[in-house]
Amino acid sequence: MARSWPILVAGFYALPAVDHSTCTGRDTRSSETRAGRARELTALELGVYMSLEGIAEAAGEIVAAARADDDVLGAARAELVRSDAIGRSGELENALALQQSIAVAAHRERAVRARAGFVLASTFFRLGMWAEAQDAVHDGVRLLDDSCPPHWGAEHHMALALYTSYDRAGPTDWELFEDALRRARLGDQPNLLLAVLNKFVWASQSDPLMQDRADELVDELEVLLERGPVRPPAAMLDTIAWIRVSQGRIDDADRLLERALASPQTEPNDDAALLAHLATVRHRQGRLGEATQFLETARVVALRARTPTLAVEALRHLAAIDADRGDFRRAYRRLSRFLTEQSDVGRAEAEHQATILQSVYGRQAERDQRLYYQELAMRDPLTRLFNRRHVERELPLLLRDGQVAVAMIDVDRFKQINDEHSHETGDKILVQLGALLQQHASTMAPDGFCARLGGEEFLLAAPVTTPPAAAASLEQLRERVATHRWSAVPASLHPTISAGLVVALDPGLEASAVIARADHLLYLAKRSGRNRVETAALGDRPRPSD
Repeated sequence: MARSWPILVAGFYALPAVDHSTCTGRDTRSSETRAGRARELTALELGVYMSLEGIAEAAGEIVAAARADDDVLGAARAELVRSDAIGRSGELENALALQQSIAVAAHRERAVRARAGFVLASTFFRLGMWAEAQDAVHDGVRLLDDSCPPHWGAEHHMALALYTSYDRAGPTDWELFEDALRRARLGDQPNLLLAVLNKFVWASQSDPLMQDRADELVDELEVLLERGPVRPPAAMLDTIAWIRVSQGRIDDADRLLERALASPQTEPNDDAALLAHLATVRHRQGRLGEATQFLETARVVALRARTPTLAVEALRHLAAIDADRGDFRRAYRRLSRFLTEQSDVGRAEAEHQATILQSVYGRQAERDQRLYYQELAMRDPLTRLFNRRHVERELPLLLRDGQVAVAMIDVDRFKQINDEHSHETGDKILVQLGALLQQHASTMAPDGFCARLGGEEFLLAAPVTTPPAAAASLEQLRERVATHRWSAVPASLHPTISAGLVVALDPGLEASAVIARADHLLYLAKRSGRNRVETAALGDRPRPSD
């Protein structure tokens, strides 16, 4: 299968356009294919916790097939897991740029935005941008809904627990960790449970009040790894080893770390961290020569992996070993070098982070400007409601799930108002009516919207529960307009509206057919005396006028 890379428009990732007018038949034909692709993506998303080998390549190959199938969620999931693997491999800035572009392009795709928030949080965290990570992970949890794969719940909630526990003014909220673990236990995903356990153990081992809980969890983690069908990843063996060190089980830690050196890696600094931890174990065993060798190697590996902080910390540990040997002169030189390198690394990391922040906010400014001009193109200049172009783009998306109320609304005798009271008065009525309609659409449903199609004609669309509920809501709107106290128009004017309401019950109905039926019902309302609502479910014959 050929590899497909992301579509970029003006520096931003673009989700593929979908012709929703033919989606129903196509989705039926490709449902099994999509289900299989979703299973592959789940395996890749959870596979990054066990090994990075082949993840980015496999995800890249899925993108082309998902695009050909108009599988927007599948294509975005594949790109996000590819970006996650890229970031975990050390290419954090490239991963960040791609993830931000996907988040921007997602627009109405709630599930994509949720996953983008989760993956962005991970990348921000690796870059040391904790505030940005916390903002992103809150989006990753807030946007979860039934359209998201089940394993995301445990992953996203664990990320929320982990990232909000850093730089925290008060004590860590361990219930967030427990909640994520409960979610992981509900599914049949061993890699997910391992990943959540690993993060919980690593976070809890530093809290003296959580030592007993950490001991319980690390025992479970070790048992699950031993029973698992794949080789345990280096990071998880390292976690267990570090807990064993704190328990005084030095020989067990030594065995685990030796094994971890030959295990799959999931982070670019795995080797350096393992060598440093192995040096700690050998130091405690009194094997100072071996500890020194491991630390010197760790410095080389850390610098090669572009993780200089680990290289600097190795110097401090080397100084401690020199002091234990009685070589205080060398220990002093090492500490002096440690302080110098620590200052240099801190300054370099601050400059690097400033460069990344400048890039991040530069992309955000470009995105905001682009969205601003897009918004202008979708708005009616008089009422600031959406226009016909917005309806053509958004109504088919809203109709995909069915149970949508679509109403064509017209101001009664509007030509007479313009002729007798001036076009300026007519415009004032349209502006105030627009505000009433938009407020009503948003109270019907968060995704509801209202648009001005031209002149005194409007369209209102919103998800609803039942046709009677939609009809009652439109009657309330009609009555509210009839009794409204209009501002800056002659007191003798009492504008009213007529409406044709269609409730599109079935998913995937064509927008043109729904609008045509609503327009016909509007005509009936006008012919029947105005200031009324005519209602039908799509497929029913229009009711005869009274």
